[in-house]
Amino acid sequence: MRNILTFRVGDSLFGVDTATVEWIVDVERVFETALMPHYVLGEIEHAGKLYFLLSLKRILGLKEENDPENSSALILNVKGKRFALLVDEVLFIKEIKEEDYSSDSFSFYSEDNEVIEIIKEEFFAFLGEIPTLRSEEEDFRIERGENTKRSERDLLLFKLGERLFAVEVDLLNFVEVKEDAKKGAFVEQEEIVEGIFLIKNRIMKVINLKRLFKIGTVQGENIFVFKEGNRYVALSVDEIYNVENVDEEEINESVESENIKEFFVKDDEIVSIISKDLVMELLRKYGMISKKRDHSDRNEEGREFLIVRSGDSEFAIFMDRISGAYEMEDIVLSKTLAKRNGIEGIASIGSKSYMLLNLAEIIGKKDTANDHTVLIVGSKNDRIALKVAEIDDILHVPNSKIFITDQNSFIKGSIVYKEKVYNLVNGGWLVDYIRQGE
Repeated sequence: MRNILTFRVGDSLFGVDTATVEWIVDVERVFETALMPHYVLGEIEHAGKLYFLLSLKRILGLKEENDPENSSALILNVKGKRFALLVDEVLFIKEIKEEDYSSDSFSFYSEDNEVIEIIKEEFFAFLGEIPTLRSEEEDFRIERGENTKRSERDLLLFKLGERLFAVEVDLLNFVEVKEDAKKGAFVEQEEIVEGIFLIKNRIMKVINLKRLFKIGTVQGENIFVFKEGNRYVALSVDEIYNVENVDEEEINESVESENIKEFFVKDDEIVSIISKDLVMELLRKYGMISKKRDHSDRNEEGREFLIVRSGDSEFAIFMDRISGAYEMEDIVLSKTLAKRNGIEGIASIGSKSYMLLNLAEIIGKKDTANDHTVLIVGSKNDRIALKVAEIDDILHVPNSKIFITDQNSFIKGSIVYKEKVYNLVNGGWLVDYIRQGE
């Protein structure tokens, strides 16, 4: 797996390995240089250092750029040579598993009908001697043979409300825009969980970091995804800024909380660093086991699902797990059983009896429906009666749009139908829920 920082230059989408990115900066002023290759636009200053600014458009013979000032640039370190690369728009960090094909200077990755051209380090070698600038102090240390490598950390800066935070780039699996994720029905009762989402063909819970830190309740516009093994969890955040390469000596210990153990100062503002322990704890507590589906097989074979409604939430149930549907007036209900949350009693239908569960109560919603339907759900020897507000539809869903988790929880996975996501009810979990009270 590789993490790639993606960006646009003209109409093309490019990427570079995040390991080569030291800074993402705004170009405020370009200083003129003389007798330089045509692709060197000048010099820029950042953090007290000067970098030659290279134009990817000129290197590739693309349409000439506008005034580089007030644009963005990536400060790269390629095999010890540091320089700035002018870009039109910085996008997001993406996880790349395997490129589709490769050349000497680029590798190519297709996603969402768009090709990302990933620039290899070898590309810059083709340009000859890449211009780089060092201070006299650095040259003096090199001449004396001193080690110039310093202990630094790559941190991605972001906002939560009005506060500035950072997270270790190495902890991130990928970053996604919230509006590109598909949300299923909300089933969690904990307020910090925004719901279960389908993100890049994986199902995972999204945690509201502002609610967790008690600094707001509004949902974030971007999503950080973290992974350990096949377990995923996501955090919603507000505006994302840039990657900062921070010297260890500038990072201080914090006594704010167990979740914030370190901080540093940037432009007179405190930047709180999310601790690795918090990320691991959220993965352990809320992480969902999810395997990315292979979409190379695009046949239309699939399965049928019954779509049911409970309050304002819709859920899917495997049709082959449903053996009957009845109106409430068709059953005889015994309430002599001690009632637990969601268990209404024993439902007798003809000569057979089943434990009756109320779907609304199981997911922590108030049941306001006047009429209900009772479904018989489960395998031959383990069936229960499930009370729902109404039946909405029967859908045939291709296998490529069915996403299953290995985790034994109320939600078995998700299905996608016409750009809408339905969470899939786990019949086995419902049977286990009843057995817990036996």
